[in-house]
Amino acid sequence: MKNYYLKKIIVTLAIFLCINQSITAVSLVYNMKIRRAVSSSFFEHIFPGKKNFWLLTGLPVVYTRSRHITVPLTQQNVFEKTFLAGAIFNARFLAQHYWWLEFTTGLENQKDTVRGTQDFKASRTGLDDIVIAGGKNFLFHDEKGQIALYGIMGFPLKWDVTVQESFDALVGTRFFGLGAGTELSYSFIKTLKKAFNAILQIRYVHFFDRAWVPILPCGSKIQPGNLTDLFMILQYRHKFNVFEIGYNPSFFTNQAVILPKEKVHSQNLVRNSFYANFTHVFKKSLLLKKPGGIGTGFNISRAETFDTKIFAWWVNLSLLF
Repeated sequence: MKNYYLKKIIVTLAIFLCINQSITAVSLVYNMKIRRAVSSSFFEHIFPGKKNFWLLTGLPVVYTRSRHITVPLTQQNVFEKTFLAGAIFNARFLAQHYWWLEFTTGLENQKDTVRGTQDFKASRTGLDDIVIAGGKNFLFHDEKGQIALYGIMGFPLKWDVTVQESFDALVGTRFFGLGAGTELSYSFIKTLKKAFNAILQIRYVHFFDRAWVPILPCGSKIQPGNLTDLFMILQYRHKFNVFEIGYNPSFFTNQAVILPKEKVHSQNLVRNSFYANFTHVFKKSLLLKKPGGIGTGFNISRAETFDTKIFAWWVNLSLLF
């Protein structure tokens, strides 16, 4: 009987870990809103004659999250708060015929505070995952419309998991990811003075199974499942000023824990996000005399699971080479 209840506790915790420690962990390099902030689309409109260039972006960001977690079987009742500060770095190369390739990573400090049945603090400073994406843009309808097709790969720079990360992986996902996406945009207004674009982006990323020792027992694996994003954006440009607002539902599916004798699935999770971003594009920077952009933006997210609330604010600085 004792072994039966011990197994139930392990399974319950496994479900909890599956929901919280996989791709819902704080990994800003997969964040659609922040990745959108480093988009090169407005540079392509303002500098149409430049067909081969590097766009380098540094994006300081502050991210906060609060959750109320209850696990009835183990009588756990905790309030968790996460604070993360750091910077995302992106390098995008745009080649002729609208081929492009980009690399993204981040340097971040994350602090988690847990209060309730268990009280503890955990923190880590380090590099986020490396995400590589590349694809091709296709123009249509007198270049007012654009379809982008791309692939995406993610590599964790930290693999080991510690007991401090019972409620959340600290900086990075610890998983390999592979996926693809598409973006459809159309310019209802497109002149040198102003432009108005509607943008729809769809992205799918599969994360691969791995062991999660010492949090899960030896011989067990965590199945992080899949991340599917929809991103609907309205973008308005007036001269050298670009404004964006967007809505981004994220779906976390097919998550499970694989125990030696059984597989335990978790319920799917949906996270709704709203964001706004402003960028001012300049033809020459003060120091390097290169074109680029400077701006700021914020994101608000909510998920019913654990009454999750997220807020992020960033500043972005881009240079064109």
